[in-house]
Amino acid sequence: MFARIRKSAFGPALCGLFLVLAIVVSHPVAEMGLDDDWSYIWSARVLADTGHVVYNGWSAAMLGWQLYLGALFFKIFGFSFFIARVSVLVVAVATIMLAQRLLVRLGVNEWNATVGALMIALSPVFLSVAFSFMSDVPGFFCIVLCFYSCARAIQASTTRKAIGWLVFAALSNAVGGTVRQLAWLGALVMVPSVAWHLRRRAGIPIVAAALWLISVGMIGWSMYWFRHQPYSLTDALVHIPHGRVGGVLKNIVLRNSLAICFFVFPIITAFIVKLPFRDRLTRFEATALLTVFAVAGLLGLIFSKQISLELEFTGSTVINGGLTSGSGILGVQPDVLPYDCRMVLTLLVLAALSGFILFLLNVSKIQRPHWKGKATFTWSSTFAMFGPFTMAYIVLLVTRTNIFDRYLIPLIFVAVVGLLRLYEERVGGRLPLLTVALILMFGAFGVAELHDLYARDRAVLAITNEVLSTGVTRSEIRAGFEYDAWTELENSRYVNDSRLMVPTGAYKIHPMRQGLSPACQSWFSGLMPSLNIHYALAYDQSTCYETSSFAPVSFQAWLPSHNRTLYVQRVP
Repeated sequence: MFARIRKSAFGPALCGLFLVLAIVVSHPVAEMGLDDDWSYIWSARVLADTGHVVYNGWSAAMLGWQLYLGALFFKIFGFSFFIARVSVLVVAVATIMLAQRLLVRLGVNEWNATVGALMIALSPVFLSVAFSFMSDVPGFFCIVLCFYSCARAIQASTTRKAIGWLVFAALSNAVGGTVRQLAWLGALVMVPSVAWHLRRRAGIPIVAAALWLISVGMIGWSMYWFRHQPYSLTDALVHIPHGRVGGVLKNIVLRNSLAICFFVFPIITAFIVKLPFRDRLTRFEATALLTVFAVAGLLGLIFSKQISLELEFTGSTVINGGLTSGSGILGVQPDVLPYDCRMVLTLLVLAALSGFILFLLNVSKIQRPHWKGKATFTWSSTFAMFGPFTMAYIVLLVTRTNIFDRYLIPLIFVAVVGLLRLYEERVGGRLPLLTVALILMFGAFGVAELHDLYARDRAVLAITNEVLSTGVTRSEIRAGFEYDAWTELENSRYVNDSRLMVPTGAYKIHPMRQGLSPACQSWFSGLMPSLNIHYALAYDQSTCYETSSFAPVSFQAWLPSHNRTLYVQRVP
């Protein structure tokens, strides 16, 4: 018994350990906001100090139990941005460990389940939020927990146990989903679809209907409460896409589908290496595909200045500009991966997809080695759990105004589940070491990106502290969106967002600064009317502002370009 427990605990522990080590190696230390987490950290600090949940004009997510988790850590360890992010790292580790056990329950062997969970953990898109107080990881945890509970319900030996797991899945998701509203698809879609799959068991349809009504009631009350909170933002459930349908399909569906394929690329390659290359026709097909993509890549490199690859990862932050892009700091910041490299990656992903299709066409020629593990989860059960949820998630996703990489994490996990189940059934055995090597390469890239983000933020703090030491106030410095937003909260207690409805009249129209062109004003200027900018940070000697007497601050990045510098410029 103890040997079995040790065996089942080794995989999850290994995944959690790798995740923590990746975070530690990146040295994620900088006492300032990251992306949107400055807003959430502020609310968690207020909750720890006053016992009240208070919003500040930026959060469109309810945040729920995440605020209480952060407040608890502040009570125990004291306030800091670092401590807030440690609280989410704990959730991230729990999420990855639970994901590994879920994969095993779905019929994936221990090795492959560990590799699959490790791929999620070390994915650049997951690492970017695993040590952040953003709500993406807590929301993903609620989804994985609901998946796990539904899997236990399907596998339950008695109807009573199945009902118990469905009750836990629905109620835990209704409460847990307060952290991020999309997680409520568990109670609203996943649990009912699993209950329908189990409808032949006496009592389950009635219990499922009652659970759905209770969940709707809890969710409706939560949304009503949130909508009436001062300085909270409400967002429409479904956005009507702008532009033509073709543009939506190309810019949202196609490119994000390609991004998902990129993030599961290590597992896709596992199918390609199992192709029956001894078969003459298979060798011919593989050679033809390889030739086509090699020629396309060569032409792309030669004529990269004249062509634009429509399938390029233009919507991906972690692939294009990196995690440091979009901060609002002036100047030119080079892409983490230049166009030529992104084009080659795109062609590699397309080639891998073609190879995967070639595998499916030749799967009957593959001799599956004997494997002791047996899939205890049928494909119909798998579809009942993942199918309706995935379709609902995609519908809500493609109607969003902006889609960030982190929104794709649940879909990446669903893709991992499908690929590993297929590999278990059609190939069997362990995933090849090539897959593990690629996962470690992806992880190294993600660690480097995270390191560069915090290195940049430490440089921001160093150079702004130098300016502050001369008597300049924080409100007179423009140091990027996260830094300035915290300054605005210190001055006004809320951000001046046009979506503010409560209290009435909170939003004030803030005109653009006179004497500066729109190109020289930050996109978030109207959000922070209390700032009276006299100095601004830039990546280069921008032509917008004047050179100041402050010395620049340099920092070392692990990704190109390695030597980076921040300048202080004077705003006329």
